[in-house]
Amino acid sequence: LNRERGFSLRRLIVNSRQKLGQAICSCLSPVASGINKAMFLGDKRDIPPNVFLAMSQSGTAHLLVISGFHVGVIAFFCMLIFKIARLPFLARTIAVILVLIGYCFITGAAIPAIRATIMAIFILIGLIVKRSPQQGRALLLAAFFILLMDPQAVFSASFQLSFFSAASIIWLCPLLKLFFSPLRIRSQIFKPMLDGFCVSLSAWVGTFWIIAYYFRIISPVALVANIFLVPLAGIITILGLLVALLNPLVPGFTAYLVSANEFLVFSFLKLNNIFIKIPLAYFYL
Repeated sequence: LNRERGFSLRRLIVNSRQKLGQAICSCLSPVASGINKAMFLGDKRDIPPNVFLAMSQSGTAHLLVISGFHVGVIAFFCMLIFKIARLPFLARTIAVILVLIGYCFITGAAIPAIRATIMAIFILIGLIVKRSPQQGRALLLAAFFILLMDPQAVFSASFQLSFFSAASIIWLCPLLKLFFSPLRIRSQIFKPMLDGFCVSLSAWVGTFWIIAYYFRIISPVALVANIFLVPLAGIITILGLLVALLNPLVPGFTAYLVSANEFLVFSFLKLNNIFIKIPLAYFYL
């Protein structure tokens, strides 16, 4: 995308991406801004090589690629804001759909972002017409549209990782939860952790062999690391969004958000380093 050429919508997308990135860089430290730009905008250029390597070893590098996780966080946050603003259900659902389309383009419209956006739109439209959301059908619909635009995409690592991870979570995760159901864990702490482990395990089973083939690394520690680091990444993404939007308007207020963001990024990286130091946390092929 070149802001000097092309139609006005393309220039608007490029300028929006640059302004959001500049707003993040202007108030966060280099490492924190690099993490936030990757998690929020899909821009990994400013991430220090040692940080990217450590996240690859822990199996959490997917958090730096705009995918269903990030689209879900943005959709949830926008739906909450529009509900607080007392928008009617139909209006806020349509508004969220428009936001997700814009967000997909601003983040570069990579295959995982397109897949997640199409799935989210399909599910939101289902809610509008009062139909039960069918994640499996939404996934197949996303694959249809992406391959209709670019049939060669099926051979890319991005397509394979995105769709196999989503398919595993959709179809394998319920079976894992059923398998662990005899434990009857009802604790407010351990039940969410068990659910997170089922999601992490299903995604890992669906993608570890693809990662091993393309990147020659297997990270068993990802099964545990994702349980703790994914929620942190979600909060960091929301704070990064707030900082990027509010800093040009109310810089005094965003100082508190910046401090919280810096602390969470520091905690995220320290926790990630702890995980990769566990024996047999990862190994190269």
